[in-house]
Amino acid sequence: MASSAGNGSSNGDGVGVAHRLLRGYGPVAIFAVIMALIAWQVPSRVPKTTAASGNTSVSTSSGTGNTGTGTGTGATSGGSSTKLPGTPGSTSGTKGTSGHTVTGGAKVGGCTGRTDQVPGDPYSPPCRTFSGDNGGATSMGVTKDTINISFRLTNDQSFQNTLAQLAGAQLQDTNADNERTIEALAKYFNSHFQFYGRKIAVHFYTGKGSLTNELLGQGQAQAEADSLTAKSMHVFGDLSAESEPYADDLAKQGIMAFGDPYLSRQWHQQHAPYAWSVSTDGTDVAQIAADYAVQKLCPDGSPAKYAFYYLLLYIFGMSTGFAFGALLLNSPAGIVVYFVYSFVLPGLFSIGAALMNWFETLQPWIDFNTDQNNLIDATISGKDWVHLLVSGLIWLALPLAIGVWRIRRAEFK
Repeated sequence: MASSAGNGSSNGDGVGVAHRLLRGYGPVAIFAVIMALIAWQVPSRVPKTTAASGNTSVSTSSGTGNTGTGTGTGATSGGSSTKLPGTPGSTSGTKGTSGHTVTGGAKVGGCTGRTDQVPGDPYSPPCRTFSGDNGGATSMGVTKDTINISFRLTNDQSFQNTLAQLAGAQLQDTNADNERTIEALAKYFNSHFQFYGRKIAVHFYTGKGSLTNELLGQGQAQAEADSLTAKSMHVFGDLSAESEPYADDLAKQGIMAFGDPYLSRQWHQQHAPYAWSVSTDGTDVAQIAADYAVQKLCPDGSPAKYAFYYLLLYIFGMSTGFAFGALLLNSPAGIVVYFVYSFVLPGLFSIGAALMNWFETLQPWIDFNTDQNNLIDATISGKDWVHLLVSGLIWLALPLAIGVWRIRRAEFK
């Protein structure tokens, strides 16, 4: 009996082909859904103002990426508790009055002439000053005078450079440029902020890993090797933990990892207190996108037709990413192409329409992303449906048809 593995068919069994499609290109479809959620409007909100009182309490808050209570108090750990230097064995921070000596000669007080560390910044922490005994060497990489931080330089230099090249932009930041930038930022923070009397010292090293590969789910072994290098440098934290594999391995080594990209709240809780991100965690992004979709498409009392538009957007987002992966027969390449398609092409199309009248007329017929905006607003008309159909044939139906044809002809092993 002839084996179906030789020609990609299943002797008429469509279930076998579908299983292979999902097994080989399921990751692209999942990524497409995530990117579609992130692409929606994500409103930013100024956090509630924390009143700066005369009392100083060093404590922590759950969540990810939260900063400490102000200058000199350091960063608090998500889900853990922070102790004031000079109070060994404390689990909940020592509380004292402003300007009053707490323990061991340490003195924390308010700033003269201002309440915010950064005047005019709504995100600024309260301004605090510190003097006295800072407790000396309180953690790995921390001495009486220095907080040692590492920064990994990779052979792809930065993921931003990779995206810029795909978009045709001329971003030429080298590792040397990155070093100068980080050193300048360290100098700024050392001169404008207190760290219990310490200074930040950044130590650069050339890693074995590739940031691009790690963002695409590869390079785990190299990321682990780089985390061991950072540990051998006896650092407190690393400022270049911009991928999940590297951030995960740094946390395993007990090193504070700063910079992970949009990972979930559960992941941060599992890696507390070591993982910190400047981005909103992925759980919040998904919740905000879902709330926006409900409020925009399905407000109270709205007709059920809006659910149909939302379903179409979901199908288009998932199917387009799947189509690119099938067309290229390569999931990582499909993810990169989908990223460019979602975030680069719409901007290029808008620029072309603004500069050339003939392209402005052409854009609705070829810009599948922009044509879907009318679905979001539930204002799509008859002509808009025609534009959506034509552009969908170009960016969805055609790549999907060619991709399925290529998969059916491929040899599955």
